[in-house]
This record gives sequence, structure tokens and C-alpha cells, in this order.
Amino acid sequence: YPVEKFREELGDEVYKIVKAVTNDGSLDWEEKKEQYVETVRNGSEGAKAVSVADKINNLECLLIAYKEQGQEVWKHKPKPHVEKKEETPQKPSLNWNRTNYALDKTDD
Repeated sequence: YPVEKFREELGDEVYKIVKAVTNDGSLDWEEKKEQYVETVRNGSEGAKAVSVADKINNLECLLIAYKEQGQEVWKHKPKPHVEKKEETPQKPSLNWNRTNYALDKTDD
């Protein structure tokens, strides 16, 4: 989604919140998560609120998936401590599908 259009439609405050809670896909898993924690820690109250709401939603989706799929649910997500050598498309699962909104990394 082009940053200029995003800012025009939703404003700078929402842009800053989304930017704070958007992972940098160019980093490996551990670096990505460390950067995310620091960005949210130093971010606005809005960024913290969105981050917490996202974590709650992730847990709710996981509980629903576990109720429906049992132990099979763990096969759908890569284990965080395992580095992925190359990007491979993920098979969508019933309850882990989420819409991801990403901003172009060209504008700050």
C-alpha cells in the first residue's frame, strides 16, 4: 500500500502507529522481533494499544484453531527459534489466515 495514499486517507498519526507495529521483513526472525519490541516500547500509546490488541487477537485465533484442530495446529506455524533459510510460501490454515497490511519501506 503506497505510503502517500495511506497518509492521505488515514493521517500521520495512524501511519506512525502502523509503522511502529509493522515488522521489517528483511531481518531474520530474532532481529525482527527484537526491533519490533524496541519500536513498540518507544512508540506512542496508540502503537502499544494496537500491539497488545494484535497479541490478544493472535491468542484468540490460536485457541479457536486449537479447539478445531487439536495438536495439528502446531504444524501450521514455524517454530520461532528455527531460522528459515529461504522464504517458502506458507500453506494457509483455517484459523491462522490473517490479512497483513504492510507499508512500503521507502518512506519514513
